Amino acid sequence: SLTANSPQTGYDFAGWTVKINGVPMTDNPAQMFGDINAMTTSFTMPEGNVTLTATYRQHEYAVGLALGKAKVNGVEVTKAHYGDTVTIVADTPAAGMQFTGWNVKTGDGIVLGNINSSVTTFTMVAQDISIEATYDFARYNVIVNNGACNKDTAIKGDFVTLDGTPKTGYEFVSWTVNSNNVTLSSLTELHATFTMPAADVEITANFKQIDYTLTLSNATANKTTGLHFEDVVTITADAPAAGFVFDKWIVSGGGAEIVRENDATTTFIMPPANVTIAATYKLAPYAITVS
Repeated sequence: SLTANSPQTGYDFAGWTVKINGVPMTDNPAQMFGDINAMTTSFTMPEGNVTLTATYRQHEYAVGLALGKAKVNGVEVTKAHYGDTVTIVADTPAAGMQFTGWNVKTGDGIVLGNINSSVTTFTMVAQDISIEATYDFARYNVIVNNGACNKDTAIKGDFVTLDGTPKTGYEFVSWTVNSNNVTLSSLTELHATFTMPAADVEITANFKQIDYTLTLSNATANKTTGLHFEDVVTITADAPAAGFVFDKWIVSGGGAEIVRENDATTTFIMPPANVTIAATYKLAPYAITVS
């Protein structure tokens, strides 16, 4: 009787080959064995010197891949040998979906090169394995220049609301769609909406400066119309009538703050409103000399 050595990892015992006096026995060698395919067996000694060799073959392990393909040396496979470098490629995601990673369902010791990459590799282990590609709803960026929205990222079909609230001194004019041609509920509404497509979206809010006016009494200014918030305005009181001198500036509308209200020529910063200012006068004081 005789027993073959245990096969190396990834191999199976394949049977015995027989040589008699150095010549391979091809005429039914199994007839001299109890079981020529058993690792432990017995045989009947023939006339001559006998050489027995245990043979082995690589085991083919199943490679089960859900929502993807497996390749060895560029050839698509469903089985692989221990130690093979296996490349796995995830299927192209459906519209509005994105690949999120690999899930090793069976296969102790499987180490993926990059579990988050849709194309990656691993070294085959000595067992059947099962791996699946996983997907989730794709999230796309919502970029709003000069404005805001209710979400920075969204999935296909989400309802997105834009906010075009202007900064002080400006008024909202319109929306411009910079990419992907989404249809807004309105191009001129401050709070327009749209349905998210399966792509990034970029939209720009357009504004213009508000023109304000300055109404003066008894004075002039470097500019009285087409004024904008935070403009520096210079005002100069008219020359006083005989017997009077300049007293001060009176702001009756718009809330402007005069830098030096008792100077006949002064400045103020334009507020976000129309402004009304008047120069006022008082009787001129005269000295009385008694001798």
